[in-house]
Amino acid sequence: MRLHWLNLSLLVLVLTPFSASAQTHHGNFLGHDYIPDTCAKPTLISVQDGDAADPDTWCCDRIPGPDDVVLIKHKVTISADLKTMNVGVRGFADLTAKLTCANLLVYEDGQVDMRAGSELVFRDEPTGGVDDPKQWKTGCVVLGRFFSHGTPKSHAIRSTIHILAGAETISLATEPQGWHVGDELLFPDTSQQVATRNGHDAGRLNEIRRIKSIDGKTVTLDEPLTYAHSGMAANPFGLERYPHVCNLTRDVVIRSENPAGTRGHLAWHMRGFVDLHYAEFRDLGRTRTDEPSDETIIAEDGTILWRAKNQRGRYPIHAHHSFGTPGGRTDSPFQSNVVGSVVRNAPSWGITVHGSHFIGVDKTVVYDVTGSGIMEEDGTEIHNNYTDCVIVGVQGHLKPLFKTIVTLANGKKHKFVTTGTNGSILWFTRQGSTAYGCVGYGCGGYFYISGYGFGWESMFVALTRGDPTKTRVNGQSITELGHVIENLEAVNCRGLLYYAWTQGPNHKFFDRVTLKNLVAWNCFGYRGILRIYHDSYLTIDGLWVVSDPEVNAKASRVLPLGIDAGTTYDLNFFIGKNINLSGLSIGVTPPTKGNKLFPGNPFVIESGTFDCDVGVEFHNARDSETGQADINATFLRGEKPRTVWTWKSSEKQTSSVFTKSRLRINGKDAWFKQQKPTYVVPANKDGTQLVRINGVNTNIAGLTNQQIHDKYGLILGGEFDLRTDSDVPDEPDDDLPEDMQEDDDDLEDEDCE
Repeated sequence: MRLHWLNLSLLVLVLTPFSASAQTHHGNFLGHDYIPDTCAKPTLISVQDGDAADPDTWCCDRIPGPDDVVLIKHKVTISADLKTMNVGVRGFADLTAKLTCANLLVYEDGQVDMRAGSELVFRDEPTGGVDDPKQWKTGCVVLGRFFSHGTPKSHAIRSTIHILAGAETISLATEPQGWHVGDELLFPDTSQQVATRNGHDAGRLNEIRRIKSIDGKTVTLDEPLTYAHSGMAANPFGLERYPHVCNLTRDVVIRSENPAGTRGHLAWHMRGFVDLHYAEFRDLGRTRTDEPSDETIIAEDGTILWRAKNQRGRYPIHAHHSFGTPGGRTDSPFQSNVVGSVVRNAPSWGITVHGSHFIGVDKTVVYDVTGSGIMEEDGTEIHNNYTDCVIVGVQGHLKPLFKTIVTLANGKKHKFVTTGTNGSILWFTRQGSTAYGCVGYGCGGYFYISGYGFGWESMFVALTRGDPTKTRVNGQSITELGHVIENLEAVNCRGLLYYAWTQGPNHKFFDRVTLKNLVAWNCFGYRGILRIYHDSYLTIDGLWVVSDPEVNAKASRVLPLGIDAGTTYDLNFFIGKNINLSGLSIGVTPPTKGNKLFPGNPFVIESGTFDCDVGVEFHNARDSETGQADINATFLRGEKPRTVWTWKSSEKQTSSVFTKSRLRINGKDAWFKQQKPTYVVPANKDGTQLVRINGVNTNIAGLTNQQIHDKYGLILGGEFDLRTDSDVPDEPDDDLPEDMQEDDDDLEDEDCE
């Protein structure tokens, strides 16, 4: 994956050269990405329609054994448990029992149907080798058709009341479909955590119980709950929300034989397509997103220039450059579907859409995964729909992006970029995709919506050079692609929404985008529950944020913030309607810079209700005096805006640093190292650090806070303490850097292969 114009905060690693002395790949490959033909040399081939347990079905009058390579060219039913090595399907495989194998390959002319009660288990077998340079083995690759037909059931239903610790009986809002005694139920963690700068402990209080009995809307558990799973606190808006109860049990199961060994994966590619209905994907995926990923690089002559250490692309569910059926499907509006399914326990993204389009993910539960619950990998993906999904407990890394620089066997350098590492609920691009009715619980990040990647350039006429209304995709213009972002909800997450760079740097070609009915409760709000970064023509129509002021009072060094629009980049023509914020330390931080291209207010809130300690906080006295923002809300408290002086330093300090000051918030003193009198203002690359003083750009690099105060009468960072340095503690050295900073690496993109 290559990011062309969006640079995020980076963790840069430089790895030693890979020794590839005469190493080359050998094997038969399919598709465009070195997918090995694992059944090119079968030991057993079907000769007629029949059952896999019938010797007459096979060429050698025997049934498959554990070491066979099996090729199905007819309609074969697997009605009894079968364990073998590799299975290739060029006909029809009808699975009603358990199939255990290392590799399942569905060729272009093949189809697999998994029926209720069936199971696909991937053996713990090694992957890689000269015939598998990109480590596709141990898993299922679909070039044809793959369908699961699990029994329909309700994926998640809200409770009707606060769920208390010790509860054994749960009252549901609606009567569940398909729930049975013995089913596993997931109770998400809804407790609000104290805001910190050191990440989010995703899903620490999630609980799983089994159904003991069920009577209509009432479910009795096999044992009491240990923790409370409360709903939204009382608020001035009269809004109520109670937590979901998710059913994790399905009667079609795809899993790894040994989760601690070589895990399996499922990918479909090229003309392959899938319908994954009511299936459980357990203990799958081996690409780790809590560390940098890479991929094997192969020269044209077959020489392996770099062998992957954490091969990307081996995820539990993976649409990999899938184009689907020519002309589209007549039985579905999407090329592939994931419906009513469960993805659980993965070291990587739960569901990945990579260079693929027209994928539908509906009423699916993603639980206990890493990096992102659902991920669009490249930024080229369009017209994918994510509806009514529940994503629970996505672990995240403090760094939202890894960059790794390696030296290849030929001596050249190569750069790998890993995104989607920060625990996002759903990470995707605003290019016609839809997110509707999805909920995240206990996730380390946000709904992350961005214009990153190279989608504009690679798929359409470059929008900064042409009119998007004249750029056609499948007969539709960009503005007609049906992009909808509505009814999203985040509970006990780092935040609700991070919306960045979705329309590119040129404003005049883009239409206004409206996001509707966004809800967040018990989110800790470090750096903003809603973050808007370098974007234009965005309207939020309906936002409700309810936070616990008692928990926030414990956050002495990080102040929970509702809307962070305080970017030093342009933020143009934002409109907020019906914006409601409660229980926060700070309601809104408007932009620190106006738009350069057109006159007018870049940040307007037309209506809403604020119930926060500080309603509006400006980063710059100039902004508050020149109409930088127009806030028309009802202030229940905290009406008076507060101004905090700030500057942009080469340290890429975060906006939350600027919002802290020596003022008492929630009864706590907030301190940070930039308040020290002896703190020295750092210089940029050009040796300067300019701030505008009395209308003149003035270089303050190298001066201490005390010197700046004495010379110019200014106080940077809001307010600093003139007692002693020992009274002002240092900030942690591992502070999270600015999410989107300039790329300071010596190695530029053009220097890399």
